[in-house]
Amino acid sequence: MRQVRRKEFTDADVAALPVKAKRYPVADPEKPGLFVRVSPSGVRTFICVARDPDGKQKWATLGQAP
Repeated sequence: MRQVRRKEFTDADVAALPVKAKRYPVADPEKPGLFVRVSPSGVRTFICVARDPDGKQKWATLGQAP
């Protein structure tokens, strides 16, 4: 079986994400659980999601994208 390499999420990809009326997350195609959240003001923030021992999703803010 041939392994497919996923596209990398570059700085240019993050900068090119469009600003919308509501904030939204975009998943990193290479790292499961890592997202970039784009806010209506144009701020891009790295966030991650994981599950706690009870199975609930926990979102954590890592910091702003440059």
